[in-house]
Amino acid sequence: CLGGGGELSGAEETMSGARQGAVETPEPPKLEDIPSHLFHRAAELLAEEFADAPAHLEIFRGEREWRIKAMTGTFLKNIRMHHGTGAIKCVLVPGKGNMEGRDDIGCFFVVEKKDTFPTAFAKYAAMIRVGLLLTPFEIGWGAFYRLMTFIEWEEKLLANFAPDATCLLQRMIVAKSLRRTGVGTAYVRAALEEVQGKCVLMTQTESALSFWKSLGFEVLGTQEYEATEGDGACRGQHNYKNFVLAK
Repeated sequence: CLGGGGELSGAEETMSGARQGAVETPEPPKLEDIPSHLFHRAAELLAEEFADAPAHLEIFRGEREWRIKAMTGTFLKNIRMHHGTGAIKCVLVPGKGNMEGRDDIGCFFVVEKKDTFPTAFAKYAAMIRVGLLLTPFEIGWGAFYRLMTFIEWEEKLLANFAPDATCLLQRMIVAKSLRRTGVGTAYVRAALEEVQGKCVLMTQTESALSFWKSLGFEVLGTQEYEATEGDGACRGQHNYKNFVLAK
């Protein structure tokens, strides 16, 4: 889906809190879909957190400021695409700073089930509905080609390692104020209990593996992504390793 990648923000902080015996937190609030007025806020947070992730460095080649802007647009489409399907899991918290007096995002991630988009046609139709055809004009044809190439590669990789998976866990962020508290772990556990079945995810962050393993995920295998040339980069310059995990 638009955006690509199955990364987690705050995994190391979450694990650090658990190891240090973080103060117990109250039972986390119920996961819900994200309200429409926070779509752009979520897209900005995702882009800021994942701007330096290997997959996005490869797809969105350029200065970091431009990369964040381009990623915000694609993540926004992804959020609109999943809104109302039950795939988005979000927890709202009281805002701070420039969000004072308003709800803000405490935790956000996507758990896409097989029946969210039951066919490839349904998935691409959803992408077109949220503006897929405008994307190359917004981020450039090179970045668009790399994005679509990655999506196709990711789908084949996941089908190869986990053909019996019933859901895909994607792009999780936890507010910095909630890291080291264990709430991220609690939210993921709640989401997995809700969807049931075999869940798969992909990450390029080796340091996050301990977090996922603590939740019962096992590494199914690794695969290097062979980056294309273009936009000032040589073929293979942005290669990176992907870990496929499942529970």
